[in-house]
Amino acid sequence: LGARIGDTRMLACSNWEADTLSEAQVDYAATDVLFSVQIFEQIVRDRLTLFSFRPGWYRRLWAQTLDACGGLLDLPFSDDRCNRMSTSKAANGSNHSGATPKKLGCFRSYMTRKTPLYDNCMLLAPDGEPLSSCNYKKVQWYIDKGLGRLVSRGDEPVAVQLNFEPSNRPVLDSQYYTQNKDNLCVVCNSRQSLVRKNVVPHEYRKYFPEIMKNHTSHDILLLCLRCHQISNLRDGDLRRALAEECNAPIESGALGKVLDDVELRKVRSAGRALRKARESLPQDRVALLEEVLKKHFGVDEVTDDVIRTASEIDTKVYNEEFVPHGFKVVEHYKSTSGLVTFEMRWRQHFLDTMRPQFMPALWSVDHHKEVLALKYAQGRAKDTTLSEVGLTQEFVDDVLEKLSLTLEDLKKD
Repeated sequence: LGARIGDTRMLACSNWEADTLSEAQVDYAATDVLFSVQIFEQIVRDRLTLFSFRPGWYRRLWAQTLDACGGLLDLPFSDDRCNRMSTSKAANGSNHSGATPKKLGCFRSYMTRKTPLYDNCMLLAPDGEPLSSCNYKKVQWYIDKGLGRLVSRGDEPVAVQLNFEPSNRPVLDSQYYTQNKDNLCVVCNSRQSLVRKNVVPHEYRKYFPEIMKNHTSHDILLLCLRCHQISNLRDGDLRRALAEECNAPIESGALGKVLDDVELRKVRSAGRALRKARESLPQDRVALLEEVLKKHFGVDEVTDDVIRTASEIDTKVYNEEFVPHGFKVVEHYKSTSGLVTFEMRWRQHFLDTMRPQFMPALWSVDHHKEVLALKYAQGRAKDTTLSEVGLTQEFVDDVLEKLSLTLEDLKKD
């Protein structure tokens, strides 16, 4: 930047915990912030010179700028960074190790919930065994269809007892779905501005086999808006790691689903130039632009309709070579360690990066693994194999033994 701040070591090490900061401290802090912003702007401008006037330059610049900031956004305060600078915090006994910035940069919109996610109604088997918790809408559906009757009384939680034998009863870790859950942020316990969080992002889950798309509410948790933003930022680190490991670039620019056709852009530019400034353009320039339109539309004369059509033409075309990042990652795991491993990796990532303190009981990193083995033994996995899921026949046999079941028992069912 060609600017000098001067010797500020004394100010940097001064008492920043004082109730009233000195004028010199205020000036120093303001200058520090302004120079930080200017340095960042200069870095962005340096990148801008590399991308300007190339197709998709703004999107790539935006993505790479965010990527460069990924390791700096929303970092918790660390005492290690300031021990050398000031001893006053230790003397005052202050501790900000858990603090986070008050406001996050947000690059997407969020729809917070206006109604609770968990109504904590209960479906019961004919003999009274709890089958699963559900919402009011589902309870009302069973009653309206004559498939169950209301058995709860007064202020008791709503419960409907089915009048038919369900196809399955809760086994193994399916007990998770029979418990009540609180409508609160699993990270910070807030009950305000709650948003659903897909622990395993939908961009991957949608490519899973059908057997792994059922009972996914285990991986849908509630976060407050702030924690949801933090979690999404930290998910970016794992997405980029997966892109590298699985040779599955995150879509942008030439790798995107939709490309900007260069020839169509020329046609649109010619149409707009003729529509807006035909009278002021040199005649040879007008002739050149008209030739572009004649060639594209296959006409001998450029009319006002042709010019209008050209100026409004859509330059976006579908990229036939496009392969979604999520699809490539899922295919990679299906051919290597299996999708159960992939699920577990995302769950562990959520625990490691967010450190939630208010998770539902029975929530686990390896949830549904044993149930998947049982479903496979029952012949319910029609569109996948054991290796793709990430299970072995030995594991399936162990689960059946745990339930005291044999293959003959399953055939009877």
